[in-house]
Amino acid sequence: MKTSLIKYYLLLAFSMAVIIGCGGPPEKQKDIFFNEKISSRKITAEAYLFDAKIKRRGKLNSFRLEVFQTDWGLALGGRGYLGKGAFKGVITADSLFVYFPTSNQYLYEPIDKVMQSFNCTKERPHINILKLFYNLPTAVINNIDASVIDDYRNKKRPQFTVTFLGCPWKIVIVYAQQKKGWRIKRFVFTDGKKNTLKAKRRTYKGRVKVPLRKFDIAIKTDAERIVL
Repeated sequence: MKTSLIKYYLLLAFSMAVIIGCGGPPEKQKDIFFNEKISSRKITAEAYLFDAKIKRRGKLNSFRLEVFQTDWGLALGGRGYLGKGAFKGVITADSLFVYFPTSNQYLYEPIDKVMQSFNCTKERPHINILKLFYNLPTAVINNIDASVIDDYRNKKRPQFTVTFLGCPWKIVIVYAQQKKGWRIKRFVFTDGKKNTLKAKRRTYKGRVKVPLRKFDIAIKTDAERIVL
């Protein structure tokens, strides 16, 4: 699998994740991705399933994006693009881990380093992705270089367009009201180079029991690390 393709997997399939800002998980979570023994314990999370389409260089591919949200991180899984179990990963406020079982490759990097993949002319933007999953962008983003345009013409499905001065990318997010508050219904991400990710929520569950192994991903000892 070519590194350039994986790079776009990360920048598009985890579009909002690579623009996370400050903060981080508790210290005890730092090495969770490399534990060989997978716990059978379950934790409580919110669950999303998105129908997603990624367009790169004019080629369109579809896949299912699964997201489990806790107060300290997101567990993700994608299938359909490279077959069942195409990728799985964990995103915290300061790190990104993704494993591709088919090719036995993984990426584990600080968000700051992943951010270098964007050609922004100013300092990297600060957004906390975890908050975007349960707060509207207008309540989360207060960066002086940020532009958040809200559209409430459909009061049940408010839309927000997020851009940053000096950065080529754009995110459009639509929310829907759930019992716990506003939650992401669909989103579109473009990197400014005609590469886009579109995702529409198929299902949402406000409280599910998730095996800890969703956040504690075991990889083979001979897995190859991808270097951006």
